[in-house]
Amino acid sequence: MSRHLNRVRLALFFRALFVCLCVAGMIAQPAVGKGLHWYKQFYPTLAAAREQKKRVLVVLYIDDGSDVSKSLHADTMEETPQNKQMLDFINKHFVCMKANPDKGDGIGIKEKYRATVYPCSLVLDRSGRQLGFLPGPVPSSQTHLELMRIVQRN
Repeated sequence: MSRHLNRVRLALFFRALFVCLCVAGMIAQPAVGKGLHWYKQFYPTLAAAREQKKRVLVVLYIDDGSDVSKSLHADTMEETPQNKQMLDFINKHFVCMKANPDKGDGIGIKEKYRATVYPCSLVLDRSGRQLGFLPGPVPSSQTHLELMRIVQRN
């Protein structure tokens, strides 16, 4: 009898664990309007864009800890009252990736799209074809306008 009871307890434990892990996975998903979810690898980013039927926004920048790197990211890619509308637009139309052009997938992206100035943003379609390029640190209002133009054209 106790052997059967132990099996039942074990089965209940694993079911509870499964439910907890599922709930934790749902909570961890990025939400629209809560900043941007950043991919770090190129091919999973393209796969997500195909699955979600979105374009790709790749930001290449050297994160050297300098004030320029920090202010670029804070001014354009973190949610503030000033750029919430832009981030909602990006979440609606793009899958995002950021990469260092001197490390990992950033090296291949830099070479493939011939990026020579950093920071910069590349806009790609789901197959990886380049649709647009935003060189240098650009204020969020300009970034939003340019991304809207690219979406309208493509």
